[in-house]
Amino acid sequence: MAAKDKHGKTRWSCDCSCGRTEIIVTTENLRKGIARSCGCYQRDATIEANRTHGQSKTRLYRIWKNMLQRATNPDNRDYPRYGGAGRGLDDPSWKKFENFAADMAEGYRDGLTLDRIDGTKGYSKSNCRWATYAQQNSNTRQNKLLTFRGETKPAVEWAESLGMNYRTMIGRLRDGWSVERTLTTPTPTGYRPKGQRSVPALEAP
Repeated sequence: MAAKDKHGKTRWSCDCSCGRTEIIVTTENLRKGIARSCGCYQRDATIEANRTHGQSKTRLYRIWKNMLQRATNPDNRDYPRYGGAGRGLDDPSWKKFENFAADMAEGYRDGLTLDRIDGTKGYSKSNCRWATYAQQNSNTRQNKLLTFRGETKPAVEWAESLGMNYRTMIGRLRDGWSVERTLTTPTPTGYRPKGQRSVPALEAP
């Protein structure tokens, strides 16, 4: 037992379980369990929490970090198109790099990018793959969503279901045509939406 403190509380001299330090603790703090260590517990916990997995400088880690920012950080400039649009992190375990790496290590190689198979969904093992930049750009184009007559689906599906040339469709949209006009105006080959009579093609704006 050590001397009492200035408030008259009994103090005890205790050896920390780490074997490195002796600390002085009041009876009250011992009973309440407030004094558990000399500080080594918190220090060791902090070290463990920040222990690196050895890949923080790798390209795979940077891909994961950028993905996580897009999916979960409202301050990230790309968040509105991903997490903010409901296409964030579908697998919460991917908040830890180790889980992401375990799921996506197979098939990875430098030069490939992380690509969502279905652009309308978020990031998860079942919806992600490694793809070339060309494949990813193609996937992005195909997943451009269009709403026509109350139904929303990828532009490529509209082209297929209406028998319309995909490039013609995208070209019209890029020129500022509305979705309604794009999908209802006949093409030079005579295309017309199912159930609609052919009408003269309108001049592009």
